[in-house]
Amino acid sequence: MSFAQTGPPTPPDPDSNDTENALFDNDPVPEFGSVTFAPSPMTDTEVTGNNTISTSISDDGEVISALVLYGTIAGNLTESFALSNSSGTTWKADLPVLENGIYYYQIKATDNSQQEVVSTEASFDITAGTPIAPEDLQATTIDYNRFTLEWQASYQATSYYLIISTEADYTNPIVNEDIGNVTSYEATSVQFSTTYYYQLKAIRQMEDNSVMESEISSGEVTTLDQPAPEVTISTESLPDFGDVVSGENSATSSYTVTAQYLRDNLIITPPTGFEVSTDETNWQGNASPLSLAGTDGELSTTIYVRFAPDTPGVASGDITHETTEIPETVLVSLSGTALETEPTNHVSDFRLAGQKGNTFTLQWDENSGEEAAEGYLLLFSQTSPQLPADGDSPVEDTDFSDDEAMIIIDKDTTAAEVYIPGNETRWYTQIIPYRGSDETINIKTDGTIPEITLITPLDDLPNAWINEFHYDDGDTEEGRVEVVLENADNYALEDFNIIHYNGNGGTIIDEMTLNNFSSSSIEGSFSIYELDFGELQKGEDGLALTYQHKVVLFISYEDPVTATEGDAAGLTSIHIAPEEDNDTPTNFSIQLTGSGSYYEDFTWQDPAESSFGAVNAGQTLTASPNLETTWLGAQDNDWNNAANWNNGIPDGTMKGIIPAGVDYYPVLTTAVNPKTLVLESDASLGGQQYLPESCILYAKRALTAEKWLFLTPPVKDNTAAMFEPVYGMVYLITYDNTQPADESVWSYVSDQTLPLSPMTGYGFYSTREELELVFNGSRISGLQSVPLHFEDAGNNFNFVGNPGLGAIDWSTSNQANTTGTAYMFDPNAKTYLTIASDGTVTDPEFNDMIPPIQGFFVEATNDGNYSVNLDDCVPTDQYFLKQGVPEDYIVRLKVTGSNGEDFALIRFDQTNRDELDFNEDSRKLVYYDIGVPQLWFSHEGEKLAINQARTYPESFPLGLYISDASELSITGEVSNSFSGGITISLENTITGETLDLRSRDTLRYDAVSGENNNSLVLHLKNGTGLDEFTNETVRIYSSGQILHVTTSQLLNGKLEVFNFIGQKITEYSINHTNHARLQPGTGIYLVRWTDDEQAVVQKVSLR
Repeated sequence: MSFAQTGPPTPPDPDSNDTENALFDNDPVPEFGSVTFAPSPMTDTEVTGNNTISTSISDDGEVISALVLYGTIAGNLTESFALSNSSGTTWKADLPVLENGIYYYQIKATDNSQQEVVSTEASFDITAGTPIAPEDLQATTIDYNRFTLEWQASYQATSYYLIISTEADYTNPIVNEDIGNVTSYEATSVQFSTTYYYQLKAIRQMEDNSVMESEISSGEVTTLDQPAPEVTISTESLPDFGDVVSGENSATSSYTVTAQYLRDNLIITPPTGFEVSTDETNWQGNASPLSLAGTDGELSTTIYVRFAPDTPGVASGDITHETTEIPETVLVSLSGTALETEPTNHVSDFRLAGQKGNTFTLQWDENSGEEAAEGYLLLFSQTSPQLPADGDSPVEDTDFSDDEAMIIIDKDTTAAEVYIPGNETRWYTQIIPYRGSDETINIKTDGTIPEITLITPLDDLPNAWINEFHYDDGDTEEGRVEVVLENADNYALEDFNIIHYNGNGGTIIDEMTLNNFSSSSIEGSFSIYELDFGELQKGEDGLALTYQHKVVLFISYEDPVTATEGDAAGLTSIHIAPEEDNDTPTNFSIQLTGSGSYYEDFTWQDPAESSFGAVNAGQTLTASPNLETTWLGAQDNDWNNAANWNNGIPDGTMKGIIPAGVDYYPVLTTAVNPKTLVLESDASLGGQQYLPESCILYAKRALTAEKWLFLTPPVKDNTAAMFEPVYGMVYLITYDNTQPADESVWSYVSDQTLPLSPMTGYGFYSTREELELVFNGSRISGLQSVPLHFEDAGNNFNFVGNPGLGAIDWSTSNQANTTGTAYMFDPNAKTYLTIASDGTVTDPEFNDMIPPIQGFFVEATNDGNYSVNLDDCVPTDQYFLKQGVPEDYIVRLKVTGSNGEDFALIRFDQTNRDELDFNEDSRKLVYYDIGVPQLWFSHEGEKLAINQARTYPESFPLGLYISDASELSITGEVSNSFSGGITISLENTITGETLDLRSRDTLRYDAVSGENNNSLVLHLKNGTGLDEFTNETVRIYSSGQILHVTTSQLLNGKLEVFNFIGQKITEYSINHTNHARLQPGTGIYLVRWTDDEQAVVQKVSLR
């Protein structure tokens, strides 16, 4: 079967090389001409130079590339290299370095139409031989420190060997090495103006590692003459290195130095006291300069500089940069100050050693260590002392008016007396040692700088001053003095005394009271008094103005004066500069001028025409502002109630005064801000934690001459020096309970700088009547503690104190680590007042409140701490607290001797134990003194000031002590709680005499010296009253925040709740129940139950 053709046949595929059938042939392939080799012939010929291949390639277009394909096997041409068109149809190339043998080759050409053609394969022979010597060897780029050699490549060379030397015979070459297959070489590190000889040969490394060398090509070259060395620096001066301590190093500074054309090393020399380095590790000084070598005469590096002085002083100079043939030395200027070495240590025990008015005596122990101080700076500031800078010569500043001052103290000095003017200001005072002088001074400001706080006296003196005086007018020495006094109607003029002190010895020459004035005048609120003072002698003399024997002002003329007697004894005067002489006219005087209200506001002037009895010329007196306000306490205890103050609520500019004897004392509940607060003797307040730290507190304590006062400081940072202003003999004692409990444990304090520790008790005694002690400082608050000393069978009485501004309510206070009994010394009765843990007190004239500043004893039960939270202290209001003392079942006995008296009591309560229990019973703290009897209950071998018992009828033996045999008087007091059916009597077992204690009669008792034990017995005999005591008593007690009132019968009456200020908090009517539970709120209260038959008062604490 056949099929018919269904379409045209496929056309033919033309062959691009089919020129026969082409219609036009306009793209012919390239055609090769002859091929030549040079040198020729190639076969069996030693190749002594470069070989080239050259061929002619023609095309009607443009030949764009040509390759030589070659190999050692015919028909297997695996290697190639390119030909380059040299001109027209000529294409050339250097043959590569070939080994011996026959090589087959073809030439492949390509035109611009991408037509390629390959020539017929042919061959050539190579015989390998020695490379030809380098051609065209010459020196180029010649300079003073370098030159370059260049040459033509040698055929078949694999490297070149070069020798360069300054010697024609090539000895001592500087280059002598194979330099590789290169056609140039730069010679460096060559000398200027020097001829160098060089030779070069080509090297061929054969396959068998043999070497073939060409002939030598050689030449010579002379380097150029070198330019003069050039040294440049990045700066001509470095910043001043400032203050550096001798023997230490400063921080590093730096600059850059660049040099060229160096013929030798660059020598860099610092001035004395400075060092240089290139790496900040290796430092060179003036004696061993830095020497830097350049590279090819060039150098660029960073130079580090530091100040490293050995001796104090100002240092300056130049770093020099020098080298051979440098035209001029290059300089970098330096400067710095070398300080003296810093003192090794601060002083130790910087302290206030005494204060008389505005004159403070400061003491310290010299600093120790390798570098001793060469002087000290005393810095004073009302904020924070401004520390002086090292290197700044300190300038003494004794002007305290700008709230800053500085006093310079010589070395080998350990004390200074400083007068700080003004009142009621706090001065933070530092002492800093220094070494050196002027710009080399080095002040020790690191470490802990010793600091104390000085407080100027309370401003309770009149605003008065000496305003004018005259003492020298030629032949006579007629003295006249003028005194200015503000609000004179408030004072008795005879209380003011003007004392003339002799500058030679400080003794009194004369004195006169102000009421002896010869004339006066009034200027606003000021009175001006003139006094004719007889003679005021020439030379250094002093004038003191005092009020009630307190110094108001002490000045002197011509020189300072230290008083040795009278009101100003021990004080050094304020020396004023103006003086009078024989030429001073009679009607001239030394006067104060200026405008103000106080002495400090005015300035003494040279003698001018006098104005005695009137305001001085150039002087304006302005009334002083009333910046104090006194608590009245007439309405309530609210500090922020303006009606409680006579001049408004005190703010940060005012002084608040809290007097004693007001109806209500302040209780602070929020922060307040008085500038100063004065707590008069026997005054108190609550909430002292709300007083600011910045407030200066002055707490006063009235004194009684020749009686011991037990106290503790209520402020921070007081020392025994505070007692210095007291007249007469002053004694201060501390208690050491590591000794037996008698007078031998007391130690007299002789160190006036002894710090007084709040919470520690001290005994104070003065032989001369004083108005009061004044503690000043910052208030204390929060929990305060003092360690207790305890030993088994030892003396465990510890002398502590109340540093609060309010009273410690003993029965509700923290009694941990003690027996719960407090002992306060009564200086009038010369005995210890004993307060039991429940608030029972031996002396009915006292209550269980331990007042502010009071020192007292506790007996330790272990070696823990006695602690008081001062935030819980309450104001003391004696009349209310006496009224609020519960009418417990108490028998109190009083014994009176020739020189004192004492108390002991027994108290009955259903909650007590009959057995000895020091958590209830109070041990007797015996006071040993001539003529002072001591009384106690004898119970289980112990002496008890307070015997807490549960059961009666019973008999209770007593003992007593007296230093000398004498007759004693014993009386008793029985509380009304006892039923009339109870017989209470005191029996003298020696005489058989019995005293009915309800009769308030006196039992006379002939005591022998020493202890009289068991010769007295207290009897309570039962009648009909025991059941009433045990069954019908209303019990008031607390449990947590619940107030309980219970009785065995139904309650029908009224319950009143009072706070300790005397305010009634609430009142309840309770009926038809025998147990009432109430919640008046947390706090400490006095609770009074009243019904038709009885009134019961109890203190409770709801927590």
